[in-house]
Amino acid sequence: DLQRRCQDKEGESQIMQKVGSEKVGPKASMPSVNNEQPEVSTIDVQREELQRLKDETERATRELHKQRELVKREAEDRELQLLEQEGEQLRVMDALNAERENLDRQKRAALILQQGALRLVNQMPNESGGCLEVQLDDSQCRLEEPHAESSHAESGGS
Repeated sequence: DLQRRCQDKEGESQIMQKVGSEKVGPKASMPSVNNEQPEVSTIDVQREELQRLKDETERATRELHKQRELVKREAEDRELQLLEQEGEQLRVMDALNAERENLDRQKRAALILQQGALRLVNQMPNESGGCLEVQLDDSQCRLEEPHAESSHAESGGS
Protein backbone atom coordinates (compact mmCIF):
# COMPACT_ATOMS: atom_id res chain seq x y z
CA ASP A 1 0.00 0.00 0.00
CA LEU A 2 2.81 2.36 0.88
CA GLN A 3 4.67 1.40 -2.30
CA ARG A 4 1.62 2.15 -4.40
CA ARG A 5 1.29 5.57 -2.83
CA CYS A 6 4.86 6.31 -3.54
CA GLN A 7 4.51 5.17 -7.13
CA ASP A 8 1.35 7.27 -7.49
CA LYS A 9 3.20 10.26 -6.08
CA GLU A 10 6.17 9.67 -8.40
CA GLY A 11 3.85 9.13 -11.38
CA GLU A 12 1.93 12.22 -10.54
CA SER A 13 5.02 14.34 -10.31
CA GLN A 14 6.32 12.89 -13.57
CA ILE A 15 3.05 13.77 -15.32
CA MET A 16 3.17 17.25 -13.90
CA GLN A 17 6.72 17.72 -15.16
CA LYS A 18 5.78 16.33 -18.56
CA VAL A 19 2.73 18.58 -18.87
CA GLY A 20 4.74 21.57 -17.76
CA SER A 21 7.76 20.95 -20.04
CA GLU A 22 6.08 19.67 -23.18
CA LYS A 23 3.11 21.90 -23.01
CA VAL A 24 0.88 19.02 -23.85
CA GLY A 25 -2.73 20.06 -24.51
CA PRO A 26 -5.62 18.68 -22.57
CA LYS A 27 -6.68 16.53 -25.51
CA ALA A 28 -3.58 14.42 -25.41
CA SER A 29 -3.33 14.22 -21.65
CA MET A 30 -7.06 13.58 -21.04
CA PRO A 31 -8.56 11.31 -23.65
CA SER A 32 -11.74 10.82 -21.61
CA VAL A 33 -12.69 14.48 -22.18
CA ASN A 34 -12.98 13.78 -25.93
CA ASN A 35 -15.44 11.01 -25.19
CA GLU A 36 -17.54 13.32 -22.96
CA GLN A 37 -17.74 16.08 -25.59
CA PRO A 38 -20.24 14.17 -27.81
CA GLU A 39 -22.21 13.07 -24.72
CA VAL A 40 -22.58 16.68 -23.65
CA SER A 41 -23.98 17.67 -27.04
CA THR A 42 -26.33 14.65 -26.96
CA ILE A 43 -27.46 15.70 -23.49
CA ASP A 44 -27.99 19.24 -24.74
CA VAL A 45 -30.04 17.94 -27.67
CA GLN A 46 -32.09 15.77 -25.33
CA ARG A 47 -32.52 18.68 -22.95
CA GLU A 48 -33.73 20.90 -25.80
CA GLU A 49 -36.10 18.15 -26.95
CA LEU A 50 -37.46 17.77 -23.43
CA GLN A 51 -37.93 21.53 -23.15
CA ARG A 52 -39.72 21.58 -26.51
CA LEU A 53 -41.99 18.73 -25.40
CA LYS A 54 -42.64 20.48 -22.09
CA ASP A 55 -43.56 23.71 -23.90
CA GLU A 56 -45.81 21.80 -26.29
CA THR A 57 -47.50 20.01 -23.37
CA GLU A 58 -48.09 23.32 -21.57
CA ARG A 59 -49.53 24.84 -24.75
CA ALA A 60 -51.81 21.82 -25.24
CA THR A 61 -52.89 22.04 -21.59
CA ARG A 62 -53.73 25.74 -21.97
CA GLU A 63 -55.66 25.00 -25.16
CA LEU A 64 -57.56 22.20 -23.41
CA HIS A 65 -58.47 24.55 -20.55
CA LYS A 66 -59.69 27.14 -23.07
CA GLN A 67 -61.82 24.51 -24.80
CA ARG A 68 -63.26 23.36 -21.48
CA GLU A 69 -64.16 26.94 -20.56
CA LEU A 70 -65.75 27.45 -23.97
CA VAL A 71 -67.79 24.26 -23.67
CA LYS A 72 -68.80 25.24 -20.14
CA ARG A 73 -69.91 28.71 -21.28
CA GLU A 74 -71.85 27.23 -24.21
CA ALA A 75 -73.61 24.77 -21.87
CA GLU A 76 -74.49 27.60 -19.49
CA ASP A 77 -75.81 29.67 -22.40
CA ARG A 78 -77.93 26.75 -23.62
CA GLU A 79 -79.27 26.20 -20.11
CA LEU A 80 -80.09 29.89 -19.75
CA GLN A 81 -81.82 29.87 -23.14
CA LEU A 82 -83.87 26.80 -22.14
CA LEU A 83 -84.85 28.46 -18.87
CA GLU A 84 -85.92 31.60 -20.73
CA GLN A 85 -87.98 29.50 -23.15
CA GLU A 86 -89.55 27.65 -20.23
CA GLY A 87 -90.39 30.96 -18.55
CA GLU A 88 -91.98 32.24 -21.76
CA GLN A 89 -94.01 29.03 -22.07
CA LEU A 90 -95.20 29.40 -18.48
CA ARG A 91 -96.26 33.00 -19.16
CA VAL A 92 -98.13 31.91 -22.30
CA MET A 93 -99.76 29.08 -20.35
CA ASP A 94 -100.85 31.52 -17.62
CA ALA A 95 -102.29 33.87 -20.26
CA LEU A 96 -104.16 30.98 -21.91
CA ASN A 97 -105.53 29.82 -18.55
CA ALA A 98 -106.68 33.36 -17.74
CA GLU A 99 -108.35 33.62 -21.16
CA ARG A 100 -110.02 30.22 -20.66
CA GLU A 101 -111.37 31.37 -17.28
CA ASN A 102 -112.65 34.55 -18.92
CA LEU A 103 -114.36 32.53 -21.67
CA ASP A 104 -115.87 30.21 -19.05
CA ARG A 105 -117.31 33.25 -17.21
CA GLN A 106 -118.73 34.60 -20.47
CA LYS A 107 -120.22 31.19 -21.26
CA ARG A 108 -121.86 31.03 -17.83
CA ALA A 109 -123.20 34.55 -18.32
CA ALA A 110 -124.62 33.60 -21.72
CA LEU A 111 -126.21 30.49 -20.23
CA ILE A 112 -127.76 32.59 -17.45
CA LEU A 113 -129.18 34.98 -20.08
CA GLN A 114 -130.51 32.08 -22.07
CA GLN A 115 -132.22 30.58 -19.01
CA GLY A 116 -133.74 33.97 -18.14
CA ALA A 117 -135.04 34.38 -21.70
CA LEU A 118 -136.56 30.89 -21.62
CA ARG A 119 -138.31 31.69 -18.35
CA LEU A 120 -139.75 34.88 -19.83
CA VAL A 121 -140.99 33.03 -22.90
CA ASN A 122 -142.50 30.29 -20.71
CA GLN A 123 -144.29 32.91 -18.61
CA MET A 124 -146.11 34.26 -21.71
CA PRO A 125 -147.83 31.14 -23.05
CA ASN A 126 -151.08 32.99 -23.87
CA GLU A 127 -149.53 35.25 -26.46
CA SER A 128 -149.17 33.60 -29.80
CA GLY A 129 -146.51 34.81 -32.19
CA GLY A 130 -144.90 36.81 -29.44
CA CYS A 131 -141.37 37.92 -29.77
CA LEU A 132 -138.82 38.37 -27.01
CA GLU A 133 -136.36 41.15 -27.61
CA VAL A 134 -133.10 40.92 -25.60
CA GLN A 135 -130.22 43.39 -25.69
CA LEU A 136 -126.85 41.61 -25.36
CA ASP A 137 -124.38 44.46 -24.98
CA ASP A 138 -122.22 44.68 -21.85
CA SER A 139 -123.34 48.18 -20.90
CA GLN A 140 -126.49 47.00 -19.12
CA CYS A 141 -125.44 43.45 -18.28
CA ARG A 142 -124.98 42.26 -14.79
CA LEU A 143 -123.19 38.99 -14.07
CA GLU A 144 -124.98 36.81 -11.59
CA GLU A 145 -123.53 33.66 -10.19
CA PRO A 146 -125.57 30.50 -10.79
CA HIS A 147 -126.16 29.88 -7.08
CA ALA A 148 -127.33 33.49 -6.63
CA GLU A 149 -129.92 33.11 -9.39
CA SER A 150 -131.16 29.79 -8.07
CA SER A 151 -131.74 31.33 -4.64
CA HIS A 152 -133.40 34.36 -6.32
CA ALA A 153 -135.61 32.08 -8.38
CA GLU A 154 -136.62 30.12 -5.31
CA SER A 155 -137.54 33.27 -3.34
CA GLY A 156 -139.25 34.93 -6.33
CA GLY A 157 -141.17 31.81 -7.27
CA SER A 158 -142.99 31.51 -3.97
